[in-house]
Amino acid sequence: MNATLKAIIILVVALTIKYARCKSNLRNQLTSTQGPAQDSSSFFQIRLPEISIPPISTNLGNYKDYEGGRNGGGWDNGKVELSSYSFVPSLLNAVYLFSALCFILCLTGLNNHKTSKRGNVLGFIGIVAAIVVTFSQVGFGFRYELFFIIVIPAISIGLFIAHHVSMVQMPQLVALFHSFVGLAALFVGFSKYHSEYFESYEMSTIHLVELYLGTFIGAITFIGSLVAAGKLSGTLDSKSLNLKIKKVINMVCIIIIIILGYYFVQLKSIYLKTLFLYVSFLVDSFLGFHLVASIGAADMPVVISALNSYSGFATAISGFLLHNNLLIISGSLIGSSGAILSYIMCIGMNRDIFNIILGGWDDYDELGGGSLQQAEANKRVNSTTHKYVAENLINARNVVIVPGYGTAVSKCQRELAEICIILKSRNVQVNFAIHPVAGRMPGHLNVLLAEANVPYNIVKEMNEINSSIDKADIVLVVGANDIVNPSSLDPSSKIYGMPIIEVWKSKQVIILKRSLNTGYSAIDNPLFYFANSYMLFGDAKHSTNQILTILSDYTSHKYPDVSLSDAHLDDEKAEVRSLCFLSEDSSASIREDLEALAEQYPKARRVIGLVKEDTGGTQKGEAKNGDEKGENTKEGAEAESSTPRSADVNLSIVPITPKFVPKLKKMGFRILVEKDIGTKIMIEDEEYVNYGAEITSKEDVLRQSNIILKVDPPSEKFIVEVPNNTVLISYLWPSINKELLQIAVQNKEKNNITYMAIDEVPRSTRAQKIDIRSSMSNLQGYRAVIEAFFMLPMFSKSSTTAAGTIHPAKVFVIGAGVAGLQAIITAKSMGSIVYSHDSKASTEEEVKSCGGIFIKIPSSTYREKNELAKDEEKMREDFLNIQSKIFKRVISKCDILICSASVPGKASPKLVTTEMIKLMKRGSVAVDLCTEFGDKQSGWGGNIQCSQSNKNIIINGVHVLGRDKIERNMPLQASDLFSMNMINLLDEMGGGLQFTVDTNNDIVKALVVVKDGKILYSPDRSMDKLVKSESVFLTDQSEDNQLVSKKTIKYPTGTRITEKFIESDLLFYISLICALMVTLLTGTIFSQSDLHHLFLFTLSIIVGYFCVWSVTPSLHTPLMSVTNALSGVIIIGSMIEYGSGFKSLSSVLSMIATFLSAVNLSGGFYVTKRMLDMFIK
Repeated sequence: MNATLKAIIILVVALTIKYARCKSNLRNQLTSTQGPAQDSSSFFQIRLPEISIPPISTNLGNYKDYEGGRNGGGWDNGKVELSSYSFVPSLLNAVYLFSALCFILCLTGLNNHKTSKRGNVLGFIGIVAAIVVTFSQVGFGFRYELFFIIVIPAISIGLFIAHHVSMVQMPQLVALFHSFVGLAALFVGFSKYHSEYFESYEMSTIHLVELYLGTFIGAITFIGSLVAAGKLSGTLDSKSLNLKIKKVINMVCIIIIIILGYYFVQLKSIYLKTLFLYVSFLVDSFLGFHLVASIGAADMPVVISALNSYSGFATAISGFLLHNNLLIISGSLIGSSGAILSYIMCIGMNRDIFNIILGGWDDYDELGGGSLQQAEANKRVNSTTHKYVAENLINARNVVIVPGYGTAVSKCQRELAEICIILKSRNVQVNFAIHPVAGRMPGHLNVLLAEANVPYNIVKEMNEINSSIDKADIVLVVGANDIVNPSSLDPSSKIYGMPIIEVWKSKQVIILKRSLNTGYSAIDNPLFYFANSYMLFGDAKHSTNQILTILSDYTSHKYPDVSLSDAHLDDEKAEVRSLCFLSEDSSASIREDLEALAEQYPKARRVIGLVKEDTGGTQKGEAKNGDEKGENTKEGAEAESSTPRSADVNLSIVPITPKFVPKLKKMGFRILVEKDIGTKIMIEDEEYVNYGAEITSKEDVLRQSNIILKVDPPSEKFIVEVPNNTVLISYLWPSINKELLQIAVQNKEKNNITYMAIDEVPRSTRAQKIDIRSSMSNLQGYRAVIEAFFMLPMFSKSSTTAAGTIHPAKVFVIGAGVAGLQAIITAKSMGSIVYSHDSKASTEEEVKSCGGIFIKIPSSTYREKNELAKDEEKMREDFLNIQSKIFKRVISKCDILICSASVPGKASPKLVTTEMIKLMKRGSVAVDLCTEFGDKQSGWGGNIQCSQSNKNIIINGVHVLGRDKIERNMPLQASDLFSMNMINLLDEMGGGLQFTVDTNNDIVKALVVVKDGKILYSPDRSMDKLVKSESVFLTDQSEDNQLVSKKTIKYPTGTRITEKFIESDLLFYISLICALMVTLLTGTIFSQSDLHHLFLFTLSIIVGYFCVWSVTPSLHTPLMSVTNALSGVIIIGSMIEYGSGFKSLSSVLSMIATFLSAVNLSGGFYVTKRMLDMFIK
């Protein structure tokens, strides 16, 4: 490296010495009014191009009278302007070609993260090469000292700004650099206008138009970029300048600019030309201010991209004016890049690009807010806490984080990255979802996440995440609003059709936001009122910090009770230790340990009472119904078991097992236990005493307890015995025990009893640790398979013997809920072939993941949403007929049938008739897990018509096992799971120290059915929860959302425009005719040199189009910064206008342009390097 540097220095010194003696002579030639000097130096001689110098006239106003102008043979005869001439023209063109290729490769390098850094380096090399070769042009005048005096401070300033700017301020920086390019292009145009060549030669109409158009775009870019930077930084109001006559103002300004341009081109007086040029500059500046000020902050991504495009086209026009091919090529690449990005942003925001550019989209007062958000406005918002969010995140399996502009404003990207690290360390799948217009410039949030060291392979684009977001347990929305607003699906909303991240399809959405205020679109967000959405109000930085603190505490085991699986493992370890060291003193040592632990318990603030189940009441009634039903079904039975097995079915479990008593005492509870509560399941009272509970009579338990825990619903007698000021927690099934609720509120003197139904736990991620139904369903599915194979007289798996091959048993599971999936897993583990069916198509993947074969039932006609109501009954009947035929075919070939299709609190679906059971082979087994809620009045046991509650019967040689609570055949395991759910519920309610029935808590609110003497339960509320649950044979509302979401606009592809062009024959022929007319017009008006430039311009735009479409969206912000840096190539346009140094206004303006361009170049490339270095895989 040092050798290369020395070689370059020696080469530069040699060239400087070689040409030093000719500089003075050359400058004399350039300043001579008689043309180039005829004598030459003996050391160095240059043959200058043939230039026709017009005679000097004191009447500058009549300078066009000279015939050597554009139309008289001046520049039209292939004669080159002196300042554009190079001493080494071939080398100049070769290096310019090299630089152009570097610029193209710079853009294509951003196709992926691996080549992006090389692309940035190539862009920098191309710029440096272009600057070095520009030293050879006559217009530069060998003014090296002046150039480096200007450039070195400018580079230092640019590097300083780019090094210290934060990624949050990146949009402001890009807008500021755009203004530098616009101002540099403006000064280059003014410099050309005030040059001595313009005053000495006639400039053609084309070049005058180019100069005027260049100053117009340069002024718009300069002022517009300053306004955009002010809006983004907060210096200016981010709201749009909503003047009622703003469109009129824009039209008037454009008309004035056109009139001034016409006279600027046509008038011969240089004074009038100058006057019109600078007046138009003022009008351009006002128009640039008004256009951008009239655009709201919601459209800033489009504005930034459009300004990027303006800066590129300003550079290209400067290239036309200066006859510089590289400026034309680079300006075209940059202009097409900005235009395409603007188009992408408009598609992503469902905006009209022309309306945004003209500042006319966001007329909020004229547009309605849409019916959807108005309908949702009166709904209640579910607010939550930091602890709730942390607990759900750490217990989730799949988390998606959706950052918005609020993430950038609050600078909480590092907290999100640390949360991601903690979750991934606990094997939680974490992805970030980025909307195309999230932030205030394309790809802004990708850069912020990269700055926080978030791997780019877990940062997903909108289309990629939408296809899998329904699998997410939690979506964490941080500071986003419009990009997750479901109003885009409402045709009456003004953002209808805007592509959004469909976060509501996940199981739960947690939104971190300061308030319920609208986003930049001024549209209310119905997502805030969805049942599965929870709002965490406050600053995102503070909220994420709090969540991170809680997560860190969990991972450092400061809260060991959070994860029940960990607690269970600890218990198992303790049991193993006790088994390994059994001795005579083992029980004494355990007792001593418990006594030592008791000294650490806090003082009890609440008393929990555990009571046995009633021996009559509800359960007796159920048995009676079962007996009656058994008599009705006996007619169709070939034979019934001579000895009913109902006596062998255990119906008892305890609400809290002894080993969990210490946990309750640690929470601040005193535990009273009814005598002999666990005798039936081999739990002795002494065990409760050993763990710190107190054994007493039922009367004492009821009298002293604040909280009563039991399992089954209370009988009428028990309700009468419950004292006032008590909380009763048990199964209640309020939808079928409405009379029980009425009895509970009859006694007005006991109006302070709260009844909580644990069967009403909402199916949300947060409530999973309390969901007793899921816990029991797991046991039900497992036990059903075990009992079925116990009765089945054949192998469960295939086996090869000397006598031949034994085929595996075939199992058909109806209902793919929690119990059904567990049954599939268990049967599959035993080697069986498992078939399954569920009415929800979404369960197909779950069935397949468990190893089952999903049975589909054609139901498109039945499920069509837009059919008339009068046809629904017929469609339902047709669907059931198809279902029945398929069930008959499958059941007849299966050895085991397990039915688990239930809707808690509702009658079990009637699925398998007695006729279907008779089709099964003799010795086969059918297990009905849903007899508890069977429609016994219609003669149905549960899902199976002939099943009986807790009895084993035989129909045509087929064993039919009816089970109400099959999990209770595993009483100790069921009691442990029930205990863990109860402990989690009590912890959710504040523990013994802060116990309260808080109806603002969404989980507690769902469980409370009676409070303060009033029935709070409503069937509608229950149905809402069931729709969200995993219960089978109920249509999920999310399916409707999925149907609607298919109408959303997809993220655009590069063929969007060409597809429209190809589809329309009329548009094709109109475009073809227009192209021919333009071709003829340009061939008539333009010179050969101008056509050459136009050819380069057109091809460069096409190349830029394909280069930019291939750029990955996550690198859109680096793309904008690097194209902004490339637009600094305008520096070579300023260099060839140095002329006579400080002696003319033209030279001074070109030097200022050099300074601005150098700041833009150095800052742009360096900040791009900073961003690309942040992206890690």
